[in-house]
Amino acid sequence: MSRNRNKFYSTVTGSLLRLRIRLLGSFVTDRGGVAAIEFAMMAPTLVFLLMGIFDVGQMTYTSMQVRAAAHAGAQYVYANPSNCTASGISTAVTSATPGLTVQASPTPVCGIQACVTSNVLVTTAGSTCPSGDPPGTYASINAKATFHPVAPWSTLVLPTTITASAEIRYQ
Repeated sequence: MSRNRNKFYSTVTGSLLRLRIRLLGSFVTDRGGVAAIEFAMMAPTLVFLLMGIFDVGQMTYTSMQVRAAAHAGAQYVYANPSNCTASGISTAVTSATPGLTVQASPTPVCGIQACVTSNVLVTTAGSTCPSGDPPGTYASINAKATFHPVAPWSTLVLPTTITASAEIRYQ
C-alpha cells in the first residue's frame, strides 16, 4: 500500500513539476502585456511633456492678450486725443481682454514731448528735434498680467508676470 502511495505522490509531483516548467516557459516567451508595461513606464513622461506644452501655449496666449490690452490703450488715445487721461487709458486696458485680469501698470503717461531719433523715442525739453522737426506729443501705455502655470516647474523657468507696452503719437 505504501508503495502505491509513493508511486501516486511521485506521479503527482512529477506532473506538477512539468506543469510549472511549462508555465514558466510560456511566461518567459509570452509577449502579451509588454506594450502595457512600456506605456505605464512612459506615461508620466508624456503627461509632463503635455503639461509643459500646455503651459507654453497658455503663456503665449496670455502674452498676446497683454499686448492687445496695451494696444487698446493706444487706440483709446488715438480716438480721444483731447481726453488723454490715465484713468481713461486704464479703463481701456483693463476692459480689453475679458477673462484675463490685465492692469495698466505703471500708470499711463500722456503729454510726453519726444522725438524719434534712429527709430528710438527720445524725450526732449527743447522746441526742436535733432532732425529740425518739432517734437511730437506721445502717450506711453504699459500693461501687465500674472501668469499661473499648471504645474510648478523647477527646470522650466516661465515668467510669472507678463508685460507689454505701447507708445503712440497723438499730436
